[in-house]
Amino acid sequence: GIYHSGIEVDGREVSFGYSDDGGTGVFEVPPLCAGGVMPRITFKERVHMGDIFRSRYEIDHLLNRLAEKYTGDSYDLVRRNCNHFSNELCVCLVGKKIPSYINRPANVGKGVLNFISVPANAIGRLMDG
Repeated sequence: GIYHSGIEVDGREVSFGYSDDGGTGVFEVPPLCAGGVMPRITFKERVHMGDIFRSRYEIDHLLNRLAEKYTGDSYDLVRRNCNHFSNELCVCLVGKKIPSYINRPANVGKGVLNFISVPANAIGRLMDG
């Protein structure tokens, strides 16, 4: 299947999605509530990746830095999606990558798109409606 992912940290779920308002694509919702922002998703599983030994200040500083990097208009269904963001955040917080199966469809799609040279962001916009 195709997976949406977010990272639960300090009582909030943090993720990344497309936005064309010129701002960040990083957003926070209560844990397991991303469906309120993206109604087409359904919760499947929670994977414990490790314990975080950082202060709330350090976590917020990291999230602000990533929010600048992950602008909403840089979202790409195949090359820069929520799973790429979650993986980077997870590595920063606990030193581990998210399970590889989560972004496998995008990785396969990236190979296909590189082969046929179709702009992935156009496909992402079509999928988003």
